[in-house]
Amino acid sequence: MSAIIVHHSTVTTCALVLLSGCVSTGLEPFNQLQPTEVREVTVDPSLEPLRHAEQMLRKQAYNQAIAYYLAALQSEQTQPDALLGLASSYSLMGQFANADIYFNNYKTLKGPDSAYHNDLGFSLMLRGELAAARATLEQAIAQAPDSPTITNNLRALKMLEADMRPQS
Repeated sequence: MSAIIVHHSTVTTCALVLLSGCVSTGLEPFNQLQPTEVREVTVDPSLEPLRHAEQMLRKQAYNQAIAYYLAALQSEQTQPDALLGLASSYSLMGQFANADIYFNNYKTLKGPDSAYHNDLGFSLMLRGELAAARATLEQAIAQAPDSPTITNNLRALKMLEADMRPQS
């Protein structure tokens, strides 16, 4: 087994709502992520790292997801999926510099496809960069017009934009 040091943080309720694909009213600004703490995660190399990474991401166990995605990269197991998973996990932890590294690596390897634009658009929402998020998610929906995930992210962005407008 190998130990990988990763970062862990708590994300806002708003980010969790969007990750789950749900939409609700009363969205808070996304850029209110808590400070991170360092945690060590041990990865069993005999497991299928990519599958376990995806499970950990769904369970919102971002530090474990990152550890398994990194293990998947080391085993060269479906590299593009691992790169995008790392970018998403780091975004959800507020580690945007790390997220950008993996977004760029994915884009270099696979190009700016709908998955890239969707996940980057969501990351931009987390950063509070709503105009850039809208432009990026519109590119995603143009590439995959029937995607329920992208549609849900656009709906959530619209609600967030409405919540962020000054009240008169």
